[in-house]
This record gives sequence, C-alpha cells and structure tokens, in this order.
Amino acid sequence: MSKKIYNIGQILTAQKDIEIERCFGTKDTIKKGTKIYIGADNFAHHRDGTIQPLGEDIDVKGYSVSGLAEFIWLYIKNYTPIDEDVLEEYDETSDCVKNSIMDALEELGMYDHTGNRS
Repeated sequence: MSKKIYNIGQILTAQKDIEIERCFGTKDTIKKGTKIYIGADNFAHHRDGTIQPLGEDIDVKGYSVSGLAEFIWLYIKNYTPIDEDVLEEYDETSDCVKNSIMDALEELGMYDHTGNRS
C-alpha cells in the first residue's frame, strides 16, 4: 500500500463533519469546510489550536510555501497588532505580505512542492 504524501504547510479542507475525541474523552466536531494545516510534526493543525495525529499511511515531505505563508499571516494577525486595517494605512494587502513570506521561505531553500509556485 502506498503512502499519501503531504507537504509541510499544505492546506486541506474537511470534506465532511468529522467527530474527534480530545483529551479526557471530550468529543468535538470539525465542521465541513474547516481548513487544516499539515505540520512538520506529523500532526494536522486546526485554526482553533486542535491538533490531530496524521495516519500511519501518511508521509510529510517537502513544503507548501503558500500554506506556510497563510498560516504565518494568520499567526501574525492574531498575535500582533498587525492586521488588514494596519496594512491598508500603508496601501498594502495581506496577499502582499503572504507573497513576501513565500519569497522569504524559498530564499531559505524551502521550495514549494505543491506545484503552486514556480
């Protein structure tokens, strides 16, 4: 059986509601349409902080610089005073910031393996 290969930072979208069990048996639902980011730690990371182990049939190799850039932008937006309103004052957009992050990651040798960038 061949393993599925995902890239660090790759964004997956839940195709249906998924019930998960948290610590101490608490159950929760990941709603259809939720974005899930693949981590270098072999966990699926959700924006609400939930993490799930990836299956045994999954290998994590390579990078998705667009996914990493989106995750980093969300982190900056949530944990610093920088957001779209601040960028607007400088006539910039979040897409411009994400493109700069992608360029910086590739400058470090983290080339995109998803085919989303040249």
